[in-house]
Amino acid sequence: MDTQSGQWFANICDNKLAYICETNATSSNCPTAAPKHVYTCDSEWTFFSGSNACYKVHVENLTWSEAQQVCNTEGANLTSIHNDEENQFIIRITQTGMDVYDIGEPWIGLSSLENDGISYTWVDGTPVDYTNWGPNRPGNPPYSVFPVCYITSDNCIGAADFYGHWIDTEVYRIHRAFICKKLAQLQ
Repeated sequence: MDTQSGQWFANICDNKLAYICETNATSSNCPTAAPKHVYTCDSEWTFFSGSNACYKVHVENLTWSEAQQVCNTEGANLTSIHNDEENQFIIRITQTGMDVYDIGEPWIGLSSLENDGISYTWVDGTPVDYTNWGPNRPGNPPYSVFPVCYITSDNCIGAADFYGHWIDTEVYRIHRAFICKKLAQLQ
């Protein structure tokens, strides 16, 4: 049924659509399913069920530290990534479809700011239980005294084999975008 006009219409039989069944409330066949948890995100945030978290892509030219400050003002952090499914999700929501230089790629929350330039931590404090480094990354020796990371979600000009991977770079560089992440609200 078209919800705007109230008119019924034909549809492809293989499409899975929502439905409602009617039954006698006193019937013994009335289903009694446990209530499902419903997660919600604030407006402009995107929910990802693989992490039960909300993500927001910002398109602003900022350094890694400035981007983290923006995320903090929204009760979030630069995104952490804990498996390939989440990595692919981040790529999908940040792709522009253009060929870009590395400064066009979005910041993620992985850094070595508190360490030796070799050990990395997520800014949200979660464990580094998954990595997806680009070729010859992280740099050894590090590319910077305090390296931070971005994800290549578009075709990076001159570095096509970096697509979908993480790259370490200098903390003072300015990139065009970043991804904030916070836990979804349980309703």
